Amino acid sequence: MKTKNKEQKKAIAADILERYPKAKKVAVTSDGMAFITDENEIAVKNHAVKNRYGKELSIARFTRDELEEEAKASKRNKTTTSKDDEGKTAKELIAEIEAAKEVKVVEAILKAENNGEKRKTVLEAAEKQIQELKALKDNGSEGDDAKTAKELIAVIEAAKELQAVEAILKAENEGEKRKTVLEAAEKRINELKEAK
Repeated sequence: MKTKNKEQKKAIAADILERYPKAKKVAVTSDGMAFITDENEIAVKNHAVKNRYGKELSIARFTRDELEEEAKASKRNKTTTSKDDEGKTAKELIAEIEAAKEVKVVEAILKAENNGEKRKTVLEAAEKQIQELKALKDNGSEGDDAKTAKELIAVIEAAKELQAVEAILKAENEGEKRKTVLEAAEKRINELKEAK
């Protein structure tokens, strides 16, 4: 049996209350079964004890008033965060931050995070990306070149072979000579030499 967590039970209860506008109370068992309990809780208690799983199930109780109040509070809180960023995990936001090519995009995510959950990993990733984008701009690498530099740096940092990094360094010195790429390559070469 897959048990439902509190949020899943709440969603089930909200769905029941939406479908049955006259219902005032709903109880949801840990297996996801919902019961309107305006009159009594006999059915939900019976299901909790006598069910096909052969074990007693927990019961979560919800009222229309409490769910409506939570929805109102949630709406009030949503006005302080970016609609695009709401409900996203830290991992999703960090991926967006790392993929961003413009400082203003990252700054918007940073502002929304500062007004919302203030997750340290998201804030740090945003600040780091802003610095990198500004450095790329300062070095004359913008737009598509910034993406290319970022991709090269990612390849360099992931490289396990010294020759591969040296080849990238040589090509960069012969080509665009972007400071961030050169620094990343030199740093990785030193790391790989020390690891030997």
